[in-house]
Amino acid sequence: LIMACINGNLEEVKKIIENDSHSLEEIIDGWSLLHIAVINNKLEIIKLLLDYGKMNINIKNPKNGYTPIYLACQMGYKMILEELIKHQADINSITNDGYTPIEIACSNDYCNIVECLLNEGANKTINTEKEYKLLHIAVENNNISLVKLLLKNNQININIKDSSNWTALHIASRDNYYDIAQYLIRDYHAD
Repeated sequence: LIMACINGNLEEVKKIIENDSHSLEEIIDGWSLLHIAVINNKLEIIKLLLDYGKMNINIKNPKNGYTPIYLACQMGYKMILEELIKHQADINSITNDGYTPIEIACSNDYCNIVECLLNEGANKTINTEKEYKLLHIAVENNNISLVKLLLKNNQININIKDSSNWTALHIASRDNYYDIAQYLIRDYHAD
């Protein structure tokens, strides 16, 4: 079953599940079939697994706390993300290290994933050890598109500070990201 999920063999997965519904509970090294299908970008397998209705869509790998939705955001799989959301996946799930799907999407510069999560009401406050904020991550990555997305419609407080008491403007200035610094000052009157 695992190999059928990895290879995207829809008919084989369907046949195995129909003959043994307990096979849906199969877990290898902390990864469920749903995790495996997400990691391997197998949307049709994911739809099949979710349609059987016996999968825990928010199942966490006990080693790291990664959920299927976290993996979809980490890898930038928007169609999979949308399918998981459609089936009520927790968009604010937290890994064992305290990270959320929107944070990993910001860290990986996936504007389309971040936009989808924001539209679904994802929590914009991150509480990790470093207390990074989404805007800070976007600025540190020098991603002006993501900065604009986060600030659009006042999604994020422009002057929010991290645990070091730094604002996004401080970071842009420190790292010589002139375009971002200028944008923050000109369009949002950042302090």
